[in-house]
Amino acid sequence: HQKIENHLVDAFRDIPGTGVLGRMLDVAERNAMAVGPIAIDRTSISLAGNPVIARPIDVIANWGPIDLLDGSPPVDTFAFDTDSASPRGKDTLLSLMAGLNGNFTASSGIFGELWSQQMVDSKRYTDDYTDVLDSITISSHFGNGNVGRQMEMVTKLIKARGGRGVNRDAFHVEVGGFDHHGNAKSNFNAQLLEINGAVEGFWSEMEAEGLTSDIVFIMSSEFGRTTTPNSGSGTDHGWAGNYFMASGAAKGGKILGQFPSTYYDEGDEYVLPRGRVIPRTSWDAIWHGIGQWFDITKEADLDYILPNRGNHGCNLFTDFDLFTTGTNVISGCGGVTAYFDQVIVMPEERMLDPDEQRSLCDVYISYASEATSLTTNCFVKDQALLETLNADNATVYEVTLSLELPSDDEDIESKLTTAIQDPQFDIDVQAVLKTADENECEAGSSGC
Repeated sequence: HQKIENHLVDAFRDIPGTGVLGRMLDVAERNAMAVGPIAIDRTSISLAGNPVIARPIDVIANWGPIDLLDGSPPVDTFAFDTDSASPRGKDTLLSLMAGLNGNFTASSGIFGELWSQQMVDSKRYTDDYTDVLDSITISSHFGNGNVGRQMEMVTKLIKARGGRGVNRDAFHVEVGGFDHHGNAKSNFNAQLLEINGAVEGFWSEMEAEGLTSDIVFIMSSEFGRTTTPNSGSGTDHGWAGNYFMASGAAKGGKILGQFPSTYYDEGDEYVLPRGRVIPRTSWDAIWHGIGQWFDITKEADLDYILPNRGNHGCNLFTDFDLFTTGTNVISGCGGVTAYFDQVIVMPEERMLDPDEQRSLCDVYISYASEATSLTTNCFVKDQALLETLNADNATVYEVTLSLELPSDDEDIESKLTTAIQDPQFDIDVQAVLKTADENECEAGSSGC
């Protein structure tokens, strides 16, 4: 499901259960920032941080916080007695709720305790949000659609940041209905008008607050569309798409990434039949630069928010690429790129898994560090499996891996070629393979 992948940006599930925004907030929180993960109308895995921290995602309706007892449109309101102290009065029910959910005993179960704590916290958070949002005024028009109401609520929350006590926020807004297999042009044009109104209202309010350089607005989609129409004047499911980022600090007016050379499958290996385009730029690339703009610049922290960034070499954007205030570059990307093909004999019919690919790159970088004092990166570009026969006429499997090693050293290819002539190199390469027992354990074998 591509939407999930867009929200996780963790291709190999190195940090399961977390999303890219949640991991960014984890780092900000470790750096003594007060953070706010907020989703409008529905929660999003993109905001989920380290489960050990157990930081909740606040979900707020586009019309405002929903009070369980007061009710908020379009929620049905409980019929209270006029006298709040009567058996059906609000104060009486609040007291009963507190009593039911406030007493833990030695025999209380973990699920009951969690339910009670969530109930108490929900009421408290609702009251807090209501108090800070009541004083916020909005002068811009956000259009009449759902996405406009969601963006208006985000605007109010940003304007209430002082009262909320936060200095690092991440918001998630979502709208559906774009899967136009028929009449794509007219349907899409109508929806763009709604989105334009929402974005225009939000941007006007941020300009009035002087905050445009302090926010980044990213619009993404679950997946792109075919570049050729179907018989119903619509488009069908594709892969690569076009998305945009806006910020007062952005180096605007630029198109990043690479367009296909054709809209049809005519000689471009990245364009499949019907114009389904294979992506060339990953979400890791854009979030890398945004993460640095978010004051996440330590290598270990960048590895945490983007666990797969090491497998992209120099194909990552930095804050210098994206923002007028950016200063960061990627070490090891100032010289040339060396290309190596590595053949490994496999114990069974399979390719290298992500951990083994990283281990192989670690071997190459280790030998590169002996050959040069300058920084060298490594990533596996591709791998191909071949069934062949060995000298005893037995079937064996070979994997050929295409590696790219960008380096600040202009002569890295010749230096590394010499370094890997060491007989120990072949031993180190073969050692990156996991044993059958290790593979079974990763697959969830009961014997592990």
